[in-house]
Amino acid sequence: MENQVWMDLTESLTLRGVNITGEILGRFGVYTIRQNYENKSGKILEVFYTFPLSRTASVYDFTAKIGDKVIRGIVKEKSQAKKDYQRAITRGDSAYLFEREDRNIFKVTLGKIATDEKVEIILSYIDVHDITDNTVEVRIPIVVAPRYNDSITAAQTYRKELDYTADIVINIDNTLKIADINSPSHSIKIENNTVTTLKTKLNRDYILSIKLKDEMFSGGYVHKTEDGTFAFLQFMPELPQPKEHTPQKFVFIVDCSGSMSGMKMDKTKAALKKCLAQLHQGDEFAIIRFGTHFDSVDGFAQVSEQNLKNATGLINTFSANYGGTEIWAPIKYALKKYDGKKTLVLLTDGQVGSADNIAEEIRRTIGDNRLFIFGIDSAVNDAGLVSFARAGRGKAEFFTPDERLDSKIARQFSRINETSCAAVSLDCGKNKVDDILESEDTVFNHEYWCAMVKGSDFTDEIALLCKTDDKTIRFVLNPSNLLTTETNLDKIYAKEKINRIEEYINRNKYHDSTVGYAEQIVEIAVKYNVDSNHTSFLAINERENKLFGVPEQEQVALENPEAWEMPVDRIAREALCYRAPNLPVGAFCESSPIAMSRPRNRRLAFAERKPSFLTEVVCKGSKTTLHFDDGTVKVVVIGKDIEMDSPLVRAILGKYEGEEAYYIENGIIYHVIIRKVENLGKMI
Repeated sequence: MENQVWMDLTESLTLRGVNITGEILGRFGVYTIRQNYENKSGKILEVFYTFPLSRTASVYDFTAKIGDKVIRGIVKEKSQAKKDYQRAITRGDSAYLFEREDRNIFKVTLGKIATDEKVEIILSYIDVHDITDNTVEVRIPIVVAPRYNDSITAAQTYRKELDYTADIVINIDNTLKIADINSPSHSIKIENNTVTTLKTKLNRDYILSIKLKDEMFSGGYVHKTEDGTFAFLQFMPELPQPKEHTPQKFVFIVDCSGSMSGMKMDKTKAALKKCLAQLHQGDEFAIIRFGTHFDSVDGFAQVSEQNLKNATGLINTFSANYGGTEIWAPIKYALKKYDGKKTLVLLTDGQVGSADNIAEEIRRTIGDNRLFIFGIDSAVNDAGLVSFARAGRGKAEFFTPDERLDSKIARQFSRINETSCAAVSLDCGKNKVDDILESEDTVFNHEYWCAMVKGSDFTDEIALLCKTDDKTIRFVLNPSNLLTTETNLDKIYAKEKINRIEEYINRNKYHDSTVGYAEQIVEIAVKYNVDSNHTSFLAINERENKLFGVPEQEQVALENPEAWEMPVDRIAREALCYRAPNLPVGAFCESSPIAMSRPRNRRLAFAERKPSFLTEVVCKGSKTTLHFDDGTVKVVVIGKDIEMDSPLVRAILGKYEGEEAYYIENGIIYHVIIRKVENLGKMI
């Protein structure tokens, strides 16, 4: 994360507090956010506040309340809404604007708050919850974390502590049969199916896990409107499983950028070790760590007790010192560099800009490979990571820095090792259907696959078709399993439709064919009164007593995300130089294979030198010449089998005394240590 300024100020701000309430109905939830502002500055203010919402949220109401006056916002094309906002405040009225900045980042602008005036901004949205292993996961994003190479978060001010807090009250429908309720993120109080958290800091996402007693089954929900009948379908497929494990190739891609510092890095290393423990005999693996740059151990290592032990030693050396989060480069490298069909496993906080572009690049290049993701953060960029996983025909799991790892890692590797299906379609039978929006491109065993369907009355069977190598499997949903709901499924449909059209725009970004798509988005957003990237909600307060003059502007500061331990200015510095030098005097490099069967030792030695690092190795016969960055040249005679492009040479380039390196040769991980040589003559 670069270009941020972390501040220690704790002065009172115009935002006085946030109140979040919700009704959980199982698959769906209806939420209301109230932001309370008060102007105690003695000046007329224009206030900006940036905050996150769920990636699956459909915002359907935006209201401003000023005293007894209630003003409901209307959806307008974004540039027109901005013009109307500006006209209102220049003529002395007040205006309130709600707009989407990114998939899960939003901004409220309050134009002209009078001195001592109180304004309440009220947002309402419908969310679609993930249900996995019979557990409803509720995720309410609270703070926008800094993102690398992202103009939106670069414009924010972050502080260690702020005055305003949030009250969160969640009611769970009494018809749900609940086995357990817990939160890995917050302390909660539970009473009569109401979950309460008061006066909590706005520095980490709010997560509830609701374990259900009843087993989930294929079914769905139907909602009728004047515009048509909307159905939310959910299939629970049971795919035939292989009798024996098929050996696989894994590439683990590990985020070591500055934002992963502290608890997040510790959790990431622990997660990676547990991932390695999930591998089977016959599997192969490689590890890439990345930040502004990335490095890797060339080739695949075979799964063996000693190789896993040595890989653990490599993981223990990882730290969050690689600068910014250049996430696409190592994924692209893994897809092109490593041979054969493989599974990529990405461990990151996902704090990166241009997520849509990265997702599109993954979709174009993934081929027969797959990408699975572990997102680790107190304020994870789940929207970006889910889009990456979907483009890579995989899934994303999320951890808080202090959450238990085992169950989610086991679940992810069950997906990887069990049968899945990427050739999916929906057969709606004799039902009259106007539109089908599939939530996933891949079907996983014993996990819900969902779709939104717009049509007329659903009276015939609907089937999910999964095409495998030799046959097509049908999973049938009977109309008797469709329940009528008062939840506004038309809003969910509209938001999903908008998301699909935005994908078209992203895929056609280099052509002149996107204007028509944007117009379609505006039409849908206005018709269904939902948010989009091309529209805004606007509410105008026409004042009797006009507020003339230019207002002072205030941007509401955001609280540092919890578990972010490294200041951003240090991250920016480390983006320029991610490897801090030691000062070598003379050194000896010994390659010791740690493996079941021990190949020949290979040794390099070089003479006393000034502080510098190795830049080039030239091998001719049994003579190896090492060049250093200070211009000196040292000659080594040991190791006639060392070739200039060997994995060993590539591993030690750029290393200093005291540093370690790892490389893979013939499926075995070797451990290299750079150490001082007191008497080079005896060694030679």
